[in-house]
Amino acid sequence: MEKEFKNSFYNRISTSVFLIVLVFSIILLEKFWLFFTSILLLSILSLSEWLTNDKDKKGWFYKNWFLNLKGPLGLLARILSFILIFIVPIYLDIIEPITIITFLVLTIYLSTKSINIIIDKHHKKNISFENHSFGLALIFNFYVGSIIYVIANSSFDPISRYYVFLYIIMNTAIFDTFAYLIGSKFGQNFIFSDISPKKTLEGLLGGFFAVAIYSFSTCSFIDYFYYGEISNYIYLIIFVSIIGGFFAFTGDLLISYLKRGSGVKDTGKILPGHGGILDRIDSHLIATPIMILLFIILLSFINL
Repeated sequence: MEKEFKNSFYNRISTSVFLIVLVFSIILLEKFWLFFTSILLLSILSLSEWLTNDKDKKGWFYKNWFLNLKGPLGLLARILSFILIFIVPIYLDIIEPITIITFLVLTIYLSTKSINIIIDKHHKKNISFENHSFGLALIFNFYVGSIIYVIANSSFDPISRYYVFLYIIMNTAIFDTFAYLIGSKFGQNFIFSDISPKKTLEGLLGGFFAVAIYSFSTCSFIDYFYYGEISNYIYLIIFVSIIGGFFAFTGDLLISYLKRGSGVKDTGKILPGHGGILDRIDSHLIATPIMILLFIILLSFINL
């Protein structure tokens, strides 16, 4: 048992280090084709895991003969369909305004819908991995928000949008890490135990405190070495980071509920020690679009 635990722990650490180096490299290189390819692959794999975890195969995906073809032909049909779904809105200039409006509407809808699912038992009965439309909307919105934010890179922005995106991703990761650590060490008051039995109020507050310190430290660093005026908006940035932490918590609970309903521990096995791709980006699915919207508004004030 101890040997198995050590192997699992080492696998988890090794995978974590690899993912951290990979994410930093992709974002800090500021190469759009690399960023785009990575987000596209991440989204396609996540959608694939969502569909795979529909054990009853009752969703529209399985009712569509083209998408449900067997063997290599079926796999090709799915890959081509997924690529079209994700690529078309980005590269057709004619529908760019529609894409942006869709992102705005989906972000508001998905964030409120996810909160309702978590706190309202009636809504919980209406959501599962069988709901392919909801899964596609959730993953597509994360994808399209990430891409349009970076592709619309403006020379008027005080900071590269790649760096802002890295800040957003790190905010969620830091919230998750400290919510887990503080909750494991000091957690006494369990919340949403019917969805995730280890979530505690202490962990939630610890995650909020951690991202507040993270945002304060980052603003201080940027002010000292680069820009010099970010501190004027430091309380707004801390507020955005805490809101991001809240929706990271929401996304985590949402996927936990879906996994619990399907009787699975992990959404996949692609990452040693971590499970599937969807397991790793659950907190980002709602938090990233919300923070992108808030930072677009905030940075527009800074540019005034």
